[in-house]
Amino acid sequence: MTTRDSVLDWLSTSEDAIGRIHAQLEHLATIPLPTPMSSWTPRLEELRELIGVAFWASLRSNEERPTRVRIALTPRHLVPNAFALASPVDYDEAQVAKLAQVVPTYRSLLVSPEADGLKIWGLSNSSPGGGIDGITAEVAAPGIVRVDIDVFRPFAVFTGRSVFLIESGGRVALAHYLQRALRKRLPNEDIVALHQAWHECIVLGVLATMIVDQGHGGTILVVPDAEGEWLGSIDPFAFKFSAPDYTAQEWVRQNLPFNQSRSETVARIWSSNLSDEDKMAATLSLTGRPWQPREAVQHIGPLANCDGAIVITHDLKVLGFGAKIRTRDRGVPMLCRLDPAPGLQELRPCHLEDFGGTRHQSAARFVSAHNTCVAVVISQDRRMSVVNWSDEHNCLIAVEHAEWWS
Repeated sequence: MTTRDSVLDWLSTSEDAIGRIHAQLEHLATIPLPTPMSSWTPRLEELRELIGVAFWASLRSNEERPTRVRIALTPRHLVPNAFALASPVDYDEAQVAKLAQVVPTYRSLLVSPEADGLKIWGLSNSSPGGGIDGITAEVAAPGIVRVDIDVFRPFAVFTGRSVFLIESGGRVALAHYLQRALRKRLPNEDIVALHQAWHECIVLGVLATMIVDQGHGGTILVVPDAEGEWLGSIDPFAFKFSAPDYTAQEWVRQNLPFNQSRSETVARIWSSNLSDEDKMAATLSLTGRPWQPREAVQHIGPLANCDGAIVITHDLKVLGFGAKIRTRDRGVPMLCRLDPAPGLQELRPCHLEDFGGTRHQSAARFVSAHNTCVAVVISQDRRMSVVNWSDEHNCLIAVEHAEWWS
């Protein structure tokens, strides 16, 4: 069987998901959005090839380096400032695995439809959001491809022969889950407090994503405050700061006026009599200084490269790093797994020893002993789990593959 036949065979089990993605692209083309999707929509077979080749490339390596890359399907005229190749090359898994090593994080390998199939024609010169949004396939790990569509990131995740349609989860789904896990109130009666609590969750999610991107792995322990019973489960706290680092907290505070003004404008748009399509177009066309939460935590992410956990409070005070978890040897209540997919799911109970390695199991024991804490665990293969206590189910909840949200 040829590679192309293999791709189509793999995709045949996911035809419905491919059709859903294509239908979303066609719908976006009818809305006057300031994005490439307003002027161009790929054909269904081009979409199949984009995702299929990305999947098979995810299973390859180049000089023992795994393939991780973001691939943007976009005609050349839509990205005038790209690093264009003098001679485009075939879009196949061998070329993707080779070129993935030269594409910087937050940049894209550019692919366009030609008469004889898709071709790799260049590398982007800007990060996502800089003019090449639209349809992208991101090789996240072996056998895992995320498909993003404009503001819907991710829209779908292909993993093995399974597909998770996340659709409207987008880039804020991780923040939404952290808000619930941390039991943060979003008080509608106090708009400033609401915005502060919400943006603290966004920044925390960005920190977790930054550690995923670093590729070393790490753990973030989110604790209620600088002092508390949880300290008894940290031994040693190798690099505890003499005073908490307030940089991230202060960054959020300073950006509150900008975000509050923008949110109020969005609220007015969505309470108007405009159609949903016009509301979306107006929202996306808002101008102003972009909000870059990475600025708040870019100095914190590298701390995860040290053995041990970063410890940070609910309101983003960084207490230190290199924290080793030492809980008393006692039984752990039931742990249940979830996927980062929308809608109701059945809890999947598992034994602690079946939950990841030492890093994951230590984090679960920590949260079991201190129910108001949350642990975000990132493995070296860039998979993220969020562990929290559920009063509703009286058990530990572990959302696996939370990196799909990021």
